[in-house]
Amino acid sequence: MHFGFTKNVDEKYGVQEIQNHNTKHKAVLNYKQGGWFGKDLNKVDGYIYSPDKQKLKALYGSWVKELYAVNPAEYDEFMKELNSGTSPSQSAKHLNGASTSTQTSDHNISGKSPSTYDLEIPGQEVIWKGISRPEYSQEYFSFTLFTMALNEITEENANKIPPTDCRLRPDIRLLEQGQIGITRTYDEKLRVNINYTIIVIIH
Repeated sequence: MHFGFTKNVDEKYGVQEIQNHNTKHKAVLNYKQGGWFGKDLNKVDGYIYSPDKQKLKALYGSWVKELYAVNPAEYDEFMKELNSGTSPSQSAKHLNGASTSTQTSDHNISGKSPSTYDLEIPGQEVIWKGISRPEYSQEYFSFTLFTMALNEITEENANKIPPTDCRLRPDIRLLEQGQIGITRTYDEKLRVNINYTIIVIIH
């Protein structure tokens, strides 16, 4: 986890294996390092293998935005041309949405960049798409909407929460609302009351 001046970045990198123990199929994913300028941040690629170790699908994309699947032969040919210095396609889409007609990649490949996560290979399909964070996410530690809602008390769970649940603590609720000053005042009063109760019990 990296904390910058404006946002925090959770960087995952390395190889991950996911196996179906019933069918013996396996996925091997390679999470890329972001690098100095973060051009490959959140980028992932890999393959799904059959029990006899044959490539069934190629996977690539961004593990926080979109993940794509395509025929492995098509993917291998695409990457072979990309790494050889030729332009396999003019339809690549840059992460920042910039036009490919006016930009050139680090390897001087027109319309292609190793930092793109949507390679737009013919026949690719989206197999997962992340939900965008709310506009006010930065005010809540870059949490997703799901993460923000974990501590919410709803009509469904209100009558199932025990009295000792931290979600019922006023200081926790004030802290979540960003009212740090009021939270400190409440905590101080709470400590005084606790100490007084202890003294009464002892004596």
